[in-house]
Amino acid sequence: MAIYMEGPQLLRTCRIIYNEAAPQLYTLNNMTFHHPSDANMFVRAISSPSLARRILTASLHIKAQDTRLWMPYLTSMDGSRSLKADFSNLRELNIRFRSNKWQHSLPPEANMKLWHEDSRLDEVVDSLRHVFVPGGKQDPKSEREFETYISTHPASFPLDPSDPDYKKQWLAIQKARSDFARKREAIPTIKVTCACRVHTSHFSILTTPSDNAAPRPDLSQANNGTGVIQQSPVPPAEPPTPVREGEPFRGFTPIDLRAGIKKLHDTDLGSANVAKTPYADKDGILLALEIHCLDPKRDNAAEQRAV
Repeated sequence: MAIYMEGPQLLRTCRIIYNEAAPQLYTLNNMTFHHPSDANMFVRAISSPSLARRILTASLHIKAQDTRLWMPYLTSMDGSRSLKADFSNLRELNIRFRSNKWQHSLPPEANMKLWHEDSRLDEVVDSLRHVFVPGGKQDPKSEREFETYISTHPASFPLDPSDPDYKKQWLAIQKARSDFARKREAIPTIKVTCACRVHTSHFSILTTPSDNAAPRPDLSQANNGTGVIQQSPVPPAEPPTPVREGEPFRGFTPIDLRAGIKKLHDTDLGSANVAKTPYADKDGILLALEIHCLDPKRDNAAEQRAV
């Protein structure tokens, strides 16, 4: 468990200062827990109930191999031991899921397509959606979902559904209604980061922009029957569109990692390279991919002083 506050010893000054400052300790800080019992015991035994209710932001660090340990706490509706009961006024919940799904024997591009096909990650995401998102799924946002929805609720939509302009307007209205309902019901923003440790070569390949594709031979043509293959320039493929924060989840590509690269330094552990995608909306849960690796180059003394 980790709690961050600048100068918490100030609370020991006197009872008056404690009463005024203690609520800020819980309201303004992100409470981080590495075990379900830590979260439960902190709320039930360490802090007072009135202060615990002021916790607005919490973070849970979950290892893939500990998923079964966390599931009873995440999915339970028990009033004395469950995530939702212990943190009843959450506005933001951050989950860092340490995955072991990344396969170093596969090319990095293949892993980019496979990382989210993790049954344990799905279990965590589905449980959070079941507990915190009413109805499990948000109102329809795609055009097809919307057409199906309005066909089953004709009285609610008197406009002609065959008119594309009207459909776009109603789709925007439905999204606005959904967003308003989430705020009205105080549904917390849930962010799940799938963190994968990768080889340095994979990290470099995924985070380094590639050059335009070089021309390759066109095997379907020959030079007047001489058998000499002509070189036919092949235009480079269109680059994938970067994912924008909060848009529907459609998978990630290397271009989504290149905007969130940073280097972390630790005097004892050394340095590491980290890259992270934006968060995409997966049926009410915001999902992101993080890859990290140890920095193969040891920082010299000058670099350390510069940091």
